Amino acid sequence: MVYEASARLRDPVFGCTGITRQFQLQISDLQSQITATQALLQKMRSPQAQILASRPGLSKFIDTINAPLNEDDDQDEI
Repeated sequence: MVYEASARLRDPVFGCTGITRQFQLQISDLQSQITATQALLQKMRSPQAQILASRPGLSKFIDTINAPLNEDDDQDEI
């Protein structure tokens, strides 16, 4: 009740309802941003996936390049 009273003092017309509406608008905006970002990521990943699918050996090559070094590999260099 104290929060509602202070909200009503800050916004005599809407009170808590106005704050709730602001949060709903922020949530809606953030959901739109997430959707747009996911679409962009999908677009960016799509060409890479097409390239890998068209060249089966390329996937193994990329996995080899991205694989972490083993501790044994580090000792060979010393």
